[in-house]
Amino acid sequence: MHHRGVCRDRGTYPPMRQLPTIAAEPGRIIGSPDNPLEPVMLALFEAPTELRQNPEPLLLLAASSPGPSWRRYGVEIRHAEQSYAMRTSGRRSVLGRAAAGIEATADCCEVMLHDPEQWLTSCTDEDLRSGANLALLGREVIQFGRCTPKGGGRFELGRLARGRLGTSGIEHPRSVPFVLLDRGSLEPVRLPVWVPGETVEATIPGTEARTVLTPTIAGQDPVFTKY
Repeated sequence: MHHRGVCRDRGTYPPMRQLPTIAAEPGRIIGSPDNPLEPVMLALFEAPTELRQNPEPLLLLAASSPGPSWRRYGVEIRHAEQSYAMRTSGRRSVLGRAAAGIEATADCCEVMLHDPEQWLTSCTDEDLRSGANLALLGREVIQFGRCTPKGGGRFELGRLARGRLGTSGIEHPRSVPFVLLDRGSLEPVRLPVWVPGETVEATIPGTEARTVLTPTIAGQDPVFTKY
């Protein structure tokens, strides 16, 4: 057969032959390395009145875990025999606990962060007046101007300003939760109804992460929110 000066002869190709069988093992998929989940710490805090947009109760959910990466976790909230679903913040909270008991008039304290790679820093008096280094220690809001690292996620906080944002300076037991006030790492807990005297429990299903708080709700009747 001739086409544009090229000669093609189909009869010149040798007949197809069966290829030899080569001994080989089938391939396998290489999976991702199995990175076990680091233990997650949860803590519920009652938002100070000055941080609320209305008089209804508002809780803040903090969450942290050691390790290089962070992801949002599904959280189950239980209150007054009702269950609600939410998620942790997209950013890891700077969360820990008091390393020892703290007196109501103490001007320094020590805290232990859950993630030892996180860091706390000192600041100037001008920074304090601008709202730097605000933290929740249980139900009290504090500020600290001096921070001395002790190693392993432990820090000594000095030049404390107690009872900030309308809270009162109170005595705290050892292991009371501590969290740096950072809106981007705290998830608001807004429930349709609040029942005085009933606890709020937060858990991450499938893990041991759990925290319980009894919010301060005035009166004896349920509070229906306007959210």
